[in-house]
Amino acid sequence: GGAVSIVYAARHPERVSHLVLCGAFARGPFRRSPTAQQVEATEAMIKLVEFGWGQSNPAFLQMFTSQFFPQATLAQAHSFNEIQRHAASPRVAARLIRAFAELDASAELAQVRAPTLVFHSRGDNRVPFDEGRFVATSIAGARFEPLDSNSHVPLPGEPAFQRLLDDMASFVSPSRPEAAAFAELTRRERDVLDRIA
Repeated sequence: GGAVSIVYAARHPERVSHLVLCGAFARGPFRRSPTAQQVEATEAMIKLVEFGWGQSNPAFLQMFTSQFFPQATLAQAHSFNEIQRHAASPRVAARLIRAFAELDASAELAQVRAPTLVFHSRGDNRVPFDEGRFVATSIAGARFEPLDSNSHVPLPGEPAFQRLLDDMASFVSPSRPEAAAFAELTRRERDVLDRIA
């Protein structure tokens, strides 16, 4: 979703007050000057998705889960496997992976005007750390925050998870003018809003 968010922020600056990206890329794997071996590996993954995604055997989905969250607990891995299985058919999942591999939003980076915070895990197996740095250095004034994690997005229980939440909360000011529009929220709803804002 990072590349899509970048394009949206660039094309609709009046609708984006702050941009927070985590594990984002602007250039898909086929647009990062890949080696022949990297292209072959991505094509092989697409084939695996086409043939294995819909099976009840979780081995195919677990391959992706292990890349996204290599240190996930058994419960976290199971949950992500299930999310993947229900999120798309094998055909649609393969088409999405190919589309993301061919995506290139790098031309839009210089057009982003919203204050931007870019997080990227040092050990991310899905999106190279250098791609996160590329995104941050290509957006004027963006702040780059490396995370000490091997997960694509840090999981609850990792120190990087709490750091991400805290940094995000301080980056997006809690004294937003639009907060008044949510005056009718319960205390619990406001807690949730404050956490994600």
